[in-house]
Amino acid sequence: MYWSSQLFVKKKGKFGWVWIAGTSFRRVPHTVIKDLDIAQLCEMVQSSEVPLALRIHAVLIHGLSRIQNKKSKYTLDFALGVKVTSKKLMARSKNVDLPEKRRRAQ
Repeated sequence: MYWSSQLFVKKKGKFGWVWIAGTSFRRVPHTVIKDLDIAQLCEMVQSSEVPLALRIHAVLIHGLSRIQNKKSKYTLDFALGVKVTSKKLMARSKNVDLPEKRRRAQ
């Protein structure tokens, strides 16, 4: 199985950031992780024009799983931040006087 080094070596290559995430994850910036589309990259790995070796597939899938894990952590951190902020806002606004008819949900 052969492959072009242009696919992996260059960061702007087809699988550049995925390859870097699979081999040395600390070098992938936060903004790049947020912008990558996991579904599209999975399709590209499955249907690549050039047949890839099993080891290459393993590194790419490992990189995709690392990127997906980081994306889910970013989403969880954002959701927890929204939850904390909304709780703080609700704690500030406890002294809201509602009419008697509106105090219960319908």
